[in-house]
Amino acid sequence: MTCGTIQTGRIDPVVSPGAISSHVHKISGPNNIGLSSTYNDLFNADCTSCSVQDDKSAYWTPQLYYQHSNGSFEEVPNGGTVVYYLGRGDNRTSIQPFPPGFRMLSGDMTARSYDSSTYTFGGTNGVTLVGGSCDGNGRCTGGTWTNGAVAGGPQFFGRPVSDRVSYNCLDAVPAPEPPGFNSTSCSNGLRAQLHFQSCWDGVNLYKSDNSHVAYMSQVDNGICPPTHPVQFVHLFFEVLYGVNNINKDSSGRFVFSNGDPTGYGFHGDFLNGWNVTTQAAALAQCASNANSDGTISECAPLMLSNSDNAGYNCPEQPPLIAEPVHGMLDKLPGCNTVTPGPNPAPMSSMTCPAGSPQPSLNPTPSSPSGPAHTFYPVSGKTYGNWTYLGCTSDSTSTRALSGASTTSPNMTTEACQSFCTTHNLPLAGTEYGSECYCGLSLPQGSALGQDCGGMICAGNRSELCGGAAKISVWNSTTYKGAYAMFPATAGNKLTYTTSGKAKTATYLGCAPDNVNNGGRMLNGASYTDGAAMTIESCVGFCAGKGLALAGMEYAGECYCGNALGKGSSAGGSTACTMACSGNATEWCGGPNGLSVWNVTGS
Repeated sequence: MTCGTIQTGRIDPVVSPGAISSHVHKISGPNNIGLSSTYNDLFNADCTSCSVQDDKSAYWTPQLYYQHSNGSFEEVPNGGTVVYYLGRGDNRTSIQPFPPGFRMLSGDMTARSYDSSTYTFGGTNGVTLVGGSCDGNGRCTGGTWTNGAVAGGPQFFGRPVSDRVSYNCLDAVPAPEPPGFNSTSCSNGLRAQLHFQSCWDGVNLYKSDNSHVAYMSQVDNGICPPTHPVQFVHLFFEVLYGVNNINKDSSGRFVFSNGDPTGYGFHGDFLNGWNVTTQAAALAQCASNANSDGTISECAPLMLSNSDNAGYNCPEQPPLIAEPVHGMLDKLPGCNTVTPGPNPAPMSSMTCPAGSPQPSLNPTPSSPSGPAHTFYPVSGKTYGNWTYLGCTSDSTSTRALSGASTTSPNMTTEACQSFCTTHNLPLAGTEYGSECYCGLSLPQGSALGQDCGGMICAGNRSELCGGAAKISVWNSTTYKGAYAMFPATAGNKLTYTTSGKAKTATYLGCAPDNVNNGGRMLNGASYTDGAAMTIESCVGFCAGKGLALAGMEYAGECYCGNALGKGSSAGGSTACTMACSGNATEWCGGPNGLSVWNVTGS
């Protein structure tokens, strides 16, 4: 899940609730994040900078700077965080959702070297379950855990906890991924990577020493210790820094905002803000699906609120802490001293002395009484005096709607519809959140079943106004001109000519066709005309072949037969959203969707 930056500043409602934190964080998530944010605050936010809008969780990591030889600090470019929810662990089939109010931190901001002595459950010599058993799902019951290898019982080994942090220098030649700054000259950026704890004690939503959670035995896999039996989904961060966008000097160095020039002190926080129903459904259907590649597009519960334009819809907010954190700085924000180690950095090097002046606070965005709800129109459904036709591609060279147009910072669907009505044009389309286009018809072959990407309207955050080069198209039901998409519903009649005689055909509906290579639903005669296909031409062709049914597909294909294939029915699909190649006012099926007509009129 991609997450843009929503706030940059000394904010940490996990470690420092209600107070200005010791160092700067880059925060992704809801637009109302503040010093004292709770689950209810986040859940009721207007929007989130992460693509899945039902996830109002907050995610943050320290900001990276470059310390020049003259002592100044330059912000290193970073566009946000990629957050992975991975079905990991021997007990991954029993993953539980994060409960409301849950929060945790991974990493150690004081670390300045690799700790090879602190291990996860299992340690260096392993542990053995004596007198118990572990099933195929990793659930271990009964018996006693004993250190070392003991014959006859399942054995598990630990891993250094410091392996939770790693760095990938994205360069022409792949290199190992060390736990600290080994190489910072990376042509495609330096990617910081962080694994979180996946095991919970089942009781405490948060403990300041983080003892309410534990890492799996192999950090990113393995089993949970018996003290933390509840298995969570495995949370993993990737943060890409543009290290080669900095004009480096010979004695300069990269430094995290907590004064860490080694990289070992990288850390991250998670404050849960998930919609409970969505999270539970996604975990149940997608977290342990062996047939899935793990993408959001394959997880139906997540796709319901996924937006490809979250960064546009929910941009970075004005800073809450009134102090400079961007660009070139004289010093690290706060009272952070650069401490190279190898010993852990003392807390005194990262905190301000008592009585030190504090920067002022700007207002925190207020939370509404409930979460924002976005209206998602359904293709073919009429709302008021307008029918939503769907989303289609658009370009500056060939506009989908080439009539009147306007742009407004207060654009809404209704405003665009009103504008097109005043210009006596029946089609209204919104795009890029603030643009409105009108027209009489769509170009031949326009496919209206596309995903617009979900850009919110500039004047109404609860509505969607197209996307990037994608236009949401509406059709007026009260237009008095000649234009209207046909057929509108099953039962519509059409007059056509065959053998010099006028005949009547009846629209039966849209039927699925050749889905998953399942075969054609009409197996008689057929032909293709990518330039001049119309309903009349296809129906006339099939009638001339003595066949009772005619079907159009993909704007320019015509199929005939006497009966639909087994298991198919007219009206069983919503894919008939392409205008005929020869008449942009007529529907000619769509991708695997067949517009079916009875050529006899019955």
